[in-house]
Amino acid sequence: MSRVLAVCEQSEGVLHPMSLEALAAGQCVAKALGMPLTACLFGAEMSEAAGKLARYACEAVVCLEHESLALYTADGTIEALAAYVEELRPHMVLFPHTYRVRDFAPALAARFGKPLVSDVTAIRATEAGLRFDRPLFQGKLRGEYSAEGPPPVFVSIQAGSYRADALEPGAPAVESRRAAVDPSRIRQKPEPPFREGAREVDLSAAEMIVAAGRGIHEESNLRLVGSLPS
Repeated sequence: MSRVLAVCEQSEGVLHPMSLEALAAGQCVAKALGMPLTACLFGAEMSEAAGKLARYACEAVVCLEHESLALYTADGTIEALAAYVEELRPHMVLFPHTYRVRDFAPALAARFGKPLVSDVTAIRATEAGLRFDRPLFQGKLRGEYSAEGPPPVFVSIQAGSYRADALEPGAPAVESRRAAVDPSRIRQKPEPPFREGAREVDLSAAEMIVAAGRGIHEESNLRLVGSLPS
């Protein structure tokens, strides 16, 4: 059965906020097409993110898990998603238009001989088929696109185009699957994300405190010793 696949993004178990917007777009498109909706996550240790997705209406939340996906790489992500899309054969694949999606989604779509309709602000069902709106020339114009040829159609959703608070609630099953990833095919060598060391700032030890603005509240115990233009 044809279906809509919403590929959601998480990092270290934390669901990206735009993932819920992509899921909201998926609900709208699936309803318009009369098709089931599947949500998909990729990575490792995703139970918390999957639990958040499982609060909303869809047929299932599928977690593509592999230790090689613990740190993001385009190669690993493309391998995992290409195998799953090939198996599922959805009518449409939706992504949140995040930095990671911009990195891997065009290459993923190219695997299937398809373009990526990126940064879409609205999807409309017409008698002639689906129409996709996206901004042109930094939002000065609106372009309308249609998808030709057999599915799947690959689409990324612009931030704020669909509201996460409009999601229909549900209780889908959560399914964990071993992602089809060959670690030897991953060319990138990722490093753990940079984390700034947590440290406290002792203002009492500062030789000078500079305050910006036109003044300081009269109850403040700071002494104004300099001012920057406001």
